[in-house]
Amino acid sequence: TSGLYNGSPNGPTNLTAGEQITVTNEFYPPVVASGNYYYILYVNKTGFVFESDTTNNQISVPVHLTVPDLVPAHLIVPAVVSSRQPVPIEWMDQNAGDGVAERSNPELIAEWSDNLYLSTNQQINASSIQLGYYYSGYYYPESFPWNTPLLPGQSMTNLQTLTIPNVAAGNYFVVLWVNADNSVQELNHNNDYFATPITVATLDLAPVAFSAPPVADSRGAIQVSW
Repeated sequence: TSGLYNGSPNGPTNLTAGEQITVTNEFYPPVVASGNYYYILYVNKTGFVFESDTTNNQISVPVHLTVPDLVPAHLIVPAVVSSRQPVPIEWMDQNAGDGVAERSNPELIAEWSDNLYLSTNQQINASSIQLGYYYSGYYYPESFPWNTPLLPGQSMTNLQTLTIPNVAAGNYFVVLWVNADNSVQELNHNNDYFATPITVATLDLAPVAFSAPPVADSRGAIQVSW
């Protein structure tokens, strides 16, 4: 059960017999599973007004509540990269719920934001490195905002070129976290993650061939190849 107390309405201190007052207010429904519910208005719930009959103090209206569910549909990264290499990373967000995926706070600019990490396993942990930075006096980890609400069943794709951090060679995962800022109120956050394996290889330049004339004039040009 979820309720909201809106306080005292603006109006006369007292209502005479037969007098009415209208109150308009705004509130956000709780995040619950999609389904049929009721809004219930309970007047004089505190009992401050002594009434002859309190059995008629409630009225209800039906409502069907929907809820969005943002999920990562795919995450595409190169199979083998090197540290400090800029690489293209593409991912897709999909709304698997039956409600519109949009920011719950109208004061926010973006609808929601995603984060990307380089991790040694398929989870985000203390050793994971967030991919992408922006400079504003200092370097800050970058989130990737979406500025358009997403209807149920629809999806959107993002493509970014990000630099692989300077890490040791080995096997890693790029982990995508959709709705990382929780701007979209979802019921299920367990499906907000997606991991794709990636191998970070070392760079080791070495000459494999080199040729030059065995005899040369000290005053003339020679041709060498490698």
